[in-house]
Amino acid sequence: MRPPHAAIAVVALLLLVPVFAPAPAAAPPPEGVCGVCGPGFERAAEDAGVNVTVAESQLVVRVDDDGDSRWTATVEVNPEAADEFTTNHSLLDRVVRATFDSSRTVVDEPRDLTAQVHDRTLVIQWTVPDAAHRRTGDVLLFDVFTQDQGEGEAYVDADRVAVRGPEHRVVTHAPDGGTIRGSIVSWADTDAGSYHPDLGRHATIAFAPDGGLVAQTATALAVRGHSLAMVEPDLRAYAQWPALLLGLVATGLLLAGGHLTFEDGAARRVVYAILATAGCLVTLGAGGALLGGEWGELAFVFALESVGLAPAAVLTAAIVTLAERVDPDPGPRATTVAAIVAVGWPLVLVLGAPGSAVLVLLLGPLAFLAYGVLAGAGHPARWLFPPVAALGAVVAALPFVPRIGVVFVTPGLFAALLVGSALLGVPLFALGRCLGGQRTAHPDGPDGSRTTSV
Repeated sequence: MRPPHAAIAVVALLLLVPVFAPAPAAAPPPEGVCGVCGPGFERAAEDAGVNVTVAESQLVVRVDDDGDSRWTATVEVNPEAADEFTTNHSLLDRVVRATFDSSRTVVDEPRDLTAQVHDRTLVIQWTVPDAAHRRTGDVLLFDVFTQDQGEGEAYVDADRVAVRGPEHRVVTHAPDGGTIRGSIVSWADTDAGSYHPDLGRHATIAFAPDGGLVAQTATALAVRGHSLAMVEPDLRAYAQWPALLLGLVATGLLLAGGHLTFEDGAARRVVYAILATAGCLVTLGAGGALLGGEWGELAFVFALESVGLAPAAVLTAAIVTLAERVDPDPGPRATTVAAIVAVGWPLVLVLGAPGSAVLVLLLGPLAFLAYGVLAGAGHPARWLFPPVAALGAVVAALPFVPRIGVVFVTPGLFAALLVGSALLGVPLFALGRCLGGQRTAHPDGPDGSRTTSV
């Protein structure tokens, strides 16, 4: 006997819970940019049987034009610890080495490591080769502070930190909270409101020949390219399949869009479909919340899906309803406006990323309307639709990578959100194609009225 359709649907929903449900991803502890300048050094000394208190510390990083760097940490400690390190220099070497081996510093393998004691002051020096890399536009990008997903975010663990680039360069990009003076960017633990120790995960510093527009543009491209490279695995997990799917949907609409029409009553059908879908999501979500267990996780998924699609659904319903009631005349400039939107939309997405991701989730169906107008008019810019649709998926995924802590929006849920947004865009594409067809229609039909070729 064949199982009932309802049972099949229930089993399918339960199987999809692991795909859409929130998933934990352990966030690693933060890592100090100096290591021997603060708590990390004190912990390593305590493990070695030495009671160390760091009174004051500073780190100076000198970056050469070839990309190598020399790091100098100056650490003032309590007199008892200084005396013990003076009489037992090998103990100081062991504590310094243990600090770097603790995986709580951004530098894991320092080269040419030396440590000296001058009264109460420890002077620790090391080198980091290939600390900076030359990018397009002669931009030197210092990326030692940058952390990947498996490492904690970088933070300032000294009273003062300064990164000095080559003399003939200027700092054109640095993490927030620092003070830039020529080729030097510094952080100081003062009462200034702009200072904060957290540098973030993408704490790159860029040195350019000058601070002009060309150098700033090259710096922005270098920093953004480096950030994308760091999150590339997670970004691919989120955006690969949605980008491919949206590109195929856009291609299908362009090739087969002539079969789509926006007839009388279309607006009502679209609004009814949106309301019915919203009702199903709310009903399933409420029911799952009452049942608990795996159903509770599924209810959470439905709630996120409803919240994510609500703005685009309201926008779509409002546009199609207005179009049916007003009977719009696109006018002679409709195609030009649509072409400007079609070209400007990807520029806004790229230049505004990752903040522009919200535009994809909230206003994504509007792009379907513009490209529908171009398709109806036969404008060549319509072929931008597939790559731009795929680009939208990539941009929309940027705020969700890297995956750290509890991941509420999983790749599966993200894909469902974009697919839902694309489905909302289909009636807008049909409306746009109708408007574009009116633009190319013959204005003088048999009865003197306009005929539309759709």
